[in-house]
Amino acid sequence: MKSKKPSPPLVRIITFVGRPDINSVEATEVGGAMIDCYVAGMSADEAVEHARREIHETRWHIESLDDVGVLVESDFDDDPTGKEYFDQALIDGFVMMFHTWPNNDPDDIVPQ
Repeated sequence: MKSKKPSPPLVRIITFVGRPDINSVEATEVGGAMIDCYVAGMSADEAVEHARREIHETRWHIESLDDVGVLVESDFDDDPTGKEYFDQALIDGFVMMFHTWPNNDPDDIVPQ
């Protein structure tokens, strides 16, 4: 009987577009962000819902779900960008990274 080779660990990456809560300190300086959530040990649906809750707890508002994908360690063989978040998600189960842009116009602050 052949033994089945174990699957490599995977991390789901979910990317949202978001804005800080209008009453938060960030709202005066940050116009918004692409929010990458690295989630280990969950189905795609569970990972998206978990990421939504985590973002909400940081007082950010999700404008849209941009992408849902799967990462495995070999994805970083040619380009290590993001590998530290992948590794940390395997340890902690969840990592969130905000790629922000400035709030250049007070009218960009969207009341929530």
